[in-house]
Amino acid sequence: MKPALGIVVAATMWLAGCGDRTPADPQAVLRQGVTLADRGDFRGAIAEYDRVLRLQPANAEAAYLRGSARERLGDRAGAIADYDTALRLNSALLPAYVARAASHAALGNKEAAAADYEAARKLAGDDQIHR
Repeated sequence: MKPALGIVVAATMWLAGCGDRTPADPQAVLRQGVTLADRGDFRGAIAEYDRVLRLQPANAEAAYLRGSARERLGDRAGAIADYDTALRLNSALLPAYVARAASHAALGNKEAAAADYEAARKLAGDDQIHR
């Protein structure tokens, strides 16, 4: 191998290992998403929640949090889709019912909102859920 070609091959191999340096631990990635959302970077948070869901497709919390970030960006339909996913993955995720109800209400879907508020109330076991 010619010396110049050897340098190119070595550099290419080194660069291949320099890709995504964000932790592959889903909980660490989730925490990074929460941090970004807390700072108001909802697009960045969504990207992190997407990463969590690629690592753990059944992570209901990540789906719920992604919906919350979409809601903050004004994407209520996207938020509802994420809340649907979160609730499909974990039907006992109370915040997802409340958030989905609020999204439905904002879109004028009164029946869907009422059904979600009722599900949240039943899940909470008392009348602590207020519309």
